[in-house]
Order: sequence, then C-alpha cells, then structure tokens
Amino acid sequence: MAVGRFEDGTPFIMQQTDGLGPANDFNDNSDPKGAMCPFRSHIRKTNPRGESAVKRAQFGVTVASERGHIMARRGITHGERTQDADKQFLDLVPTKDVGLLFMAYMSSIENQFEFTQATWANNTGFVAPNSGLDPVLGQGKQGAG
Repeated sequence: MAVGRFEDGTPFIMQQTDGLGPANDFNDNSDPKGAMCPFRSHIRKTNPRGESAVKRAQFGVTVASERGHIMARRGITHGERTQDADKQFLDLVPTKDVGLLFMAYMSSIENQFEFTQATWANNTGFVAPNSGLDPVLGQGKQGAG
C-alpha cells in the first residue's frame, strides 16, 4: 500500500496484468476517491498522472508541466529473502543482507527531484486534503496540508 503497486509491479488500480509486465501508461481516473490506490501512496504522490493539473490553481501545474517533473526511476531488490510455501507473501522479518538498489535519472535535479520532494511528497494536502506525507520519502510534520 505504501508504494502503490503489487509486488510484480502492477498498479493497484489495475485488477490483472496481461502477462507482459507492469503497465506504466495509465492514469488514476478510475480511482478518484483513492479506494484502490491510496492518495498517500508513494506512486500517487510522486507520479500524479494528471492529478496535480486538476489542482493547478493550488499547485501551479498544468498537465504538460506536470510531466516535465517526472523522473525515470528503477529499483532492483538484492539479497536472499525466505518465503513460506504456505503463504502468498514473503516473511516480514528479514534480519540482514536484503535491500533495494534505487536509481533515478533526470536532466534537472531542481526541476525534477527537488520539485517532486517539496511540492508533492512533502505536501500533506497533495493529492487530496489530509493525505499525509509520502510514506517512502516524505519529510516533515504529519498533518493537514
């Protein structure tokens, strides 16, 4: 729930995949209340897919300029995790040697990373009122934005 995608990369708002890998060409129009993918999830806060344009008076962003703030991001897990054969998910308590290698590619740190951090991730009122900080990288005091 914190990230906004299933373990295989499928967005929460999509019920199933076509077997071709995670979809990236989608928007959150089918989930206007944040029921499937919460407004506070990392992917919804840092890749709003048109939602900031709806609030352009508040955030000063059009759909075209919103896309100009997006970064190419990739994460690769590393380390060996154990899985219980009777469960559909990984054990919740890795003790060491597991993690995530994350890289973001951008042409402007100020226009992409810093903007995304300050205007979207750290704004407790973005994408919806009282949605809170981004659970992955939000910094600051929780509360209404």
